[in-house]
Amino acid sequence: MLLRSAAFEYIGHCKLKTEIWDGLFDFAGPLNDLIPDEGKSKPTPSIVKPDDALMKSINALLRQEIFDQVLTGGPFGKDSQLYFARSHPGRAFLFGGETFADAIRRRQALWDDGYPWTEGLARMFDAAQEELFFEQDALGADGRRAEARFIKLNPLQQVAYKHLVSLRSGDVADQITGSNRWLPLLRELDARGISLDRDLQGQAREVLMALRKQGSKIATWEECYNSKAGVILGDGKRHGLRREVTHAIHNAAKSADYGLGKIWKQK
Repeated sequence: MLLRSAAFEYIGHCKLKTEIWDGLFDFAGPLNDLIPDEGKSKPTPSIVKPDDALMKSINALLRQEIFDQVLTGGPFGKDSQLYFARSHPGRAFLFGGETFADAIRRRQALWDDGYPWTEGLARMFDAAQEELFFEQDALGADGRRAEARFIKLNPLQQVAYKHLVSLRSGDVADQITGSNRWLPLLRELDARGISLDRDLQGQAREVLMALRKQGSKIATWEECYNSKAGVILGDGKRHGLRREVTHAIHNAAKSADYGLGKIWKQK
């Protein structure tokens, strides 16, 4: 996330020609300009703007798994243009105007034309990757096993563990933790696109569905926390939405802690 932010800010200040950026890193498909416009698209600016479209491109280039690939410059490096050419060789190749080798040479020549900003992006990626490799090497064997198991947790468990488990003590925060701890957690769930409808399970889901049947428009994790609504379920008891949702998230943190604890607490 830090690298994405730094790359976005860097590119936004470089005043790059859109045609060069698109030629290297835009993967929208080589025949899109042949599709009728129907007045929906906007004119392409001559200079790359630091907007949502740029951030979307950077997010696509800097996926989490990209750091597992050891290639100078990562997706920003000159050598990556060889791999990009395989899936996006360009219109000239598709219409027989150039060979695949020509497409690679054209892309890499364009990368050279973009110097020094292309080199700056590549070095930025290398620095981030080297830091991650250094940190991983500094972990003990148990730390590496825990890291491998952590990334296998579902997204809800990851966020719950991050916010509710004290890494120093290994204790899971009490369910009655204050809003100063719950709100950042819930906002991260919403920001990461973790689906309330898909990932909320059990009794908490029953309460939410019952409230919706009564006309509630609650659609986010934060709204669940801010809600004072509740319903009476089949057991004849009133169940508050906030309590049930925080209880479900608390259980997710405990489940994650239990799995990781098998590693940390080995004798």
